[in-house]
Amino acid sequence: MQMADKIVLRSVESLSPYARNARTHSDAPVAQIAGSIREFGFTNPVLVDGESGVVAGHGRVLAARKLGMTEVPCIEIATAVNARAGRPERKITLCVRAAARLIF
Repeated sequence: MQMADKIVLRSVESLSPYARNARTHSDAPVAQIAGSIREFGFTNPVLVDGESGVVAGHGRVLAARKLGMTEVPCIEIATAVNARAGRPERKITLCVRAAARLIF
């Protein structure tokens, strides 16, 4: 199993949302995420591809913007997944969402 090398800080402005992200975030959930970040810190890094495209963590990025943060912790998954064909980032996004439904 291949693991991410490290968590890196990325500029919020450098991150671009996944164009076909089916999930939308209204003001209320973004405010809740922002409150959580304010209270507990940024405990769940944003997953990004090799071009700073957000794979998972769109709500966290919006909340960081709301809080005026300039950088957020990210894990780049491109090296782990781009070697395979078929948009593996999409598969990871689906797995992250399924896990979130089990937890929450």
